[in-house]
Amino acid sequence: MRVILPVIVRSHDPQLVVIAPPAAALLQRVIKSTARPRDGGKSAAPKLRKLVKTKSKRADFLRWFLDDPTGRTVGACMANFEMTRQNVFAYWTAIHRDHGIGYAFSNNTITAILPGKCEASAIFGARNGA
Repeated sequence: MRVILPVIVRSHDPQLVVIAPPAAALLQRVIKSTARPRDGGKSAAPKLRKLVKTKSKRADFLRWFLDDPTGRTVGACMANFEMTRQNVFAYWTAIHRDHGIGYAFSNNTITAILPGKCEASAIFGARNGA
């Protein structure tokens, strides 16, 4: 069996002509069709564990996700809060651990999941130190 791998050539020369074998295009289609999106997240606790401090970065982060009930992309979050992908998930892990708020992750979109019988307005403390 012979496998031909695609080669990427970057050049600004308009005279350069690259001929790719048909197998390379087929291989790229196979790779794209077999790649599955990662799904995951953490389920919400039965009740809110503790209130989120009103004036904190964690509160701003959570409010931003709660503003859109259909979810926000990880890339938009990274750009908005100037953080890495790992930090986005670290924030969600801490929010889940400390407050019991869950999240669903599907197709690079994160959707907040509130604990049972808990509304968004009840999550944040009335005072800075709440």
